[in-house]
Amino acid sequence: MAGTKISGLADGGAIQAADQVPVNRGGTNYRAALGMLASVQDAVLPADVANSTQTLADATGLALTLAANAAYAVHGLLTLQSAATSTGYGLALDVPAGAAVSLTGLGPSSGGGVAVADSYADGGTNFWAASVNVANANVAVHVFGAVATGGTGGAAQLRFLSEVAGSAVTLKGGLCWLRATRLS
Repeated sequence: MAGTKISGLADGGAIQAADQVPVNRGGTNYRAALGMLASVQDAVLPADVANSTQTLADATGLALTLAANAAYAVHGLLTLQSAATSTGYGLALDVPAGAAVSLTGLGPSSGGGVAVADSYADGGTNFWAASVNVANANVAVHVFGAVATGGTGGAAQLRFLSEVAGSAVTLKGGLCWLRATRLS
């Protein structure tokens, strides 16, 4: 869309959230409201983070900033490695005080099975798998859900643990991401 100019700004020159900009997706041209583009935020894990304890630890770099009194759809794809097939993992999304969280996870477990879990609590382990299907290799886990903040905004921080003390679970840098889309 080279050479496309933004015209007809809502208030005669200052950019507003309702103003539209050209967007090209897969060779098709669309127009998207600036406010819609601003409502999506992503976090990508910058480097590997390991945890070999049964205590939740922050996945440093996988945090999103949530506004007060807002609703978000949360979606993520995590790539992790486990030291042994018998070493499972736990995941949690720590949200601001007063927020409600509903998180579902989908990931492989030993024997080629799939682990699915739901949780509706902040600060605890929201999703866990007691084992993985392959040791020391990348395993993909899909997480999705919703967060509704109360009067306090703040960070939504991904946390994780190992199901077996002394056996590491590693989230892989550059291969883990979280996205929050503001709904209201």
